[in-house]
Amino acid sequence: MNILECKALTKRYGGKSALEGVELSIEPGRIVGLLGPNGSGKTTLIKLANGLLTPTSGEILIDGKAPSPETKAIVSYLPDRNALPDWMTVAQTVDYYADFYADFRRDAAQEMLARLGLDAHGTHEGGVESIRVERARGEVADEPVVLSVIRAAGAEGTHVGA
Repeated sequence: MNILECKALTKRYGGKSALEGVELSIEPGRIVGLLGPNGSGKTTLIKLANGLLTPTSGEILIDGKAPSPETKAIVSYLPDRNALPDWMTVAQTVDYYADFYADFRRDAAQEMLARLGLDAHGTHEGGVESIRVERARGEVADEPVVLSVIRAAGAEGTHVGA
């Protein structure tokens, strides 16, 4: 069974198509990169997979199921912009994720933060630390699908790891 599957997936915003008839199958254990210019639908696809948007037509399946609270337990979305308040310390961020995600592993988070050299009492204001904290959350929540948007100078891509 595919971990992520799109069947004739279409998403329109008004009269503009962000995705049109997408057919995509990703098997478990695969790493897939979606490359394209701004506005080509990469982030829209990720938001559809997370249930943050609904398709105009067609379907998207996560482990054989439509995006739902059940599939959110196996999908981690790491946006390219930090969604956490700048005033939160790294320790408060770990507490927040532990409260929010039933499968969050605090011990694994602490190990990862130590490897990354993050000060638990420092804030992640400024971007770099918050990105590392967000990435740490995705790696310690035991989700088999990690969806992230990665932007680099002169290129834009989306990483889908399953």
